[in-house]
Amino acid sequence: MNLTFSPRRWIQPDVTVLHALPKTDEEDRWIPAHLCTMAVEFVSPGSRRQDFVDKPVRCAEGRVPYFLRVELSRRPGHAQAELSTLGRFGGYDTVARAVGGFRSTCRSRSTSTPPTCCPEHAARVRQPVGALT
Repeated sequence: MNLTFSPRRWIQPDVTVLHALPKTDEEDRWIPAHLCTMAVEFVSPGSRRQDFVDKPVRCAEGRVPYFLRVELSRRPGHAQAELSTLGRFGGYDTVARAVGGFRSTCRSRSTSTPPTCCPEHAARVRQPVGALT
């Protein structure tokens, strides 16, 4: 799926979450960024710069509300996911991070959907899974 920001600027996220369906065959092939709620990227060794820099910058410029980056490793038990939301200054702010072998939480006073983290809870809470009760 191609996520477009302008006729000459587009990316191919690994997963695209839409809040509205495309209205035309053209939009079905070239999804306008304003229909996208979240872009998801699985980091691969050959595209680290694109996954960490280029794609988040384009999504932020296109006002995509959420960006999720997932990094898997061949090492057993190593996985990391980082959820970001648009910040006040146009880039993304990390609101939650999960690391393999740890349980992460992010609570919000907000009752909006989808939930957003308030600043005092935006920091990750990491505890070994076996230590939680």
